[in-house]
Amino acid sequence: MARPEGRNKQVSGGGSGVSRRGSGTGMGHVGRGSALGSGSSGGFSGGGPSGRSGFGMGRPGGGYRGPSRGGGMLGAVVVLLLLIVLGGGRFVSGFLGGGDASYQDAGAYTQSTEGFGQNGGAYQTSQSSSGSSGLMPAHEADRNVAPQARAKYTQIKGDGTDQVTLMVYLCGTDLESKHGMASNDLNEMAAAASSDQVNIIVYTGGCASWKTRGISSLTNQIWKVENGGLNLLEKDMGNGAMTDPKTLTSFLNYCKSNYPANRNMLIFWDHGGGSVSGYGYDEKNAGKGSMTLDGIDSALSASGLNFDLIGFDACLMATVETDLMAAKY
Repeated sequence: MARPEGRNKQVSGGGSGVSRRGSGTGMGHVGRGSALGSGSSGGFSGGGPSGRSGFGMGRPGGGYRGPSRGGGMLGAVVVLLLLIVLGGGRFVSGFLGGGDASYQDAGAYTQSTEGFGQNGGAYQTSQSSSGSSGLMPAHEADRNVAPQARAKYTQIKGDGTDQVTLMVYLCGTDLESKHGMASNDLNEMAAAASSDQVNIIVYTGGCASWKTRGISSLTNQIWKVENGGLNLLEKDMGNGAMTDPKTLTSFLNYCKSNYPANRNMLIFWDHGGGSVSGYGYDEKNAGKGSMTLDGIDSALSASGLNFDLIGFDACLMATVETDLMAAKY
C-alpha cells in the first residue's frame, strides 16, 4: 500500500525565513522590508536576506545582520541604551511612532496624538485624566433612543400595579410522550414564586400521551399555573393542529379576553426548524407540518396583541428572519 502524500506547497517564497518582503510600519521601498524604519534599512536586522531589516535609519545592507557577524548585536544593544538614556522614554516613543504621553504624577496624565487626515490635513487629539488611581473615568451610558425607532408598545406602570399575562403555547409532541420534558417544565412553572399580578396561562395539545395526570391527549386544553399546581380553565378546545395559525390565534384571543394585561408575553414550546420550516411538530397531526414564519405572522396579526417578549423554547428559532417577523409585535 502506497504511503499517502501531503499536498504540495502552493506558496513559494524567496528565502528560508518567515519574514514577508515589503514594508512593515516603515516607509521604505517595497522589497526592502523595513519593519520599523524611515526609508533605508539600517540599524540592526534579524538575520534575514539582504534588504530585510528590523529597524534603523542607515543604508540598505548596513547595521547588524545576524549572530554570524560577531559583535554586531552588542553594538545594537549599546545604541538602544544610549537612545533610552539620552532621549528618555519620549524620544524612544517618538522614534517608534507612538504618541506623546506626559505623566504629571501617579494619578494624572495627558496624552496627545498627531497624524494626518484622509486628505492630507493634519489633526491632533488629546485626552486627560486625573485622580489617585490613574485610570480613565467611567462614562455614563447613552440611553437616548434613536428618533427612527418605533414607539414603545409597553408602558410600565411600576409600584406593583402592572398586570402581566404570560402565555405558554405548549405543544407536547414526542418530547413529552417519550421523555416527559413538558411535564418537567410545568412542574418548574408551578414551583416558581409568582404574584396576583402575573397570570401564567398554558395551552396544551399535540401529544399522544402526557406524563402529567389530568392533561388530555384527546383534546387541546387551557390551564392556569397557580398555587403550586395547574388549574384547568378549558377542558375541550377541539383537536386543531397546534401548527395551524388559527389554533394559535384562538389561544391568544382567549388570553386577551379573559386575562387582559398591560404587559403580554408569549412562549412557543416544541421542536423548531428555524427560518426554513418554522415552529412545531404536532404528534397527533403530523401531516399538518410546521407553522412557518408566515403562519406565525398571520396568527399574531389576527390577535391584535403586542408583546413585551416573544420567546421560543424550541430549536433553531433564534434567527434574524424570526426577529424581523416578530419585531413588529
